[in-house]
Amino acid sequence: MEQRTARKAWFLWILGTVLMCATLAAGLMTKRASEHPVLAQVRSIFAPGRMTSGHHQIELACEACHTTPFPTREGLQQACVRCHGDELTAAEDKHPLAKFTDPRNAELLERLDARQCVTCHVEHRPEITLAMGMTQPADVCVTCHRDVAVERPSHRGMQFDTCASSGCHHFHDDRALYEDFLLKHAAEPANKTNARLSTPNFLEVAALLPSYPSKQYPLKKLAAADADAPRSIQNQQAHED
Repeated sequence: MEQRTARKAWFLWILGTVLMCATLAAGLMTKRASEHPVLAQVRSIFAPGRMTSGHHQIELACEACHTTPFPTREGLQQACVRCHGDELTAAEDKHPLAKFTDPRNAELLERLDARQCVTCHVEHRPEITLAMGMTQPADVCVTCHRDVAVERPSHRGMQFDTCASSGCHHFHDDRALYEDFLLKHAAEPANKTNARLSTPNFLEVAALLPSYPSKQYPLKKLAAADADAPRSIQNQQAHED
């Protein structure tokens, strides 16, 4: 009897181990696992740390950046460019790849390899992450521009950790700071009228949508009694109003 009980316990232990390992593997290897309620929770176990605020929506979509099980820096770079390449091109990137493949800047690459996005933007490291997903020190500009005060006397005494925070320099997109841009708009008023969108009327919009299932979901003006939110939320909203 004891031997049979022991065998049964061993069987259940092995079965549970197999099921657990299969679930863990499925969470890592299944495509679009982040959309599955169970597998998404499994993936969260393996996350080495929180994503940056700009990538929080794809925190569990591991395959978005990790296109292979063990991606190289080149693989991660391709993933970055796939999502952000067009945006950088439109912004006329101030620090494009071509600038750092120039042999004259080879010495700078020894200090900071700016050819790779992950040099400055490392995910899963919240303890060193600054604004805009930056994981280099705030005074990183000194790496390449330590002599700026010699070239521009107006910069004497300025600290390198204020380059971006003061609003003067953005590493990738400086379009709004170009002198030509500023001169072009110098005569415009200091404050423009805020653009406003008209309040959308869904009744009018739906009338223009031939595919809207009006028979199944007829449009009508709703009263407070039609609210389907939990009573606690309705009471809270009424109190706030």
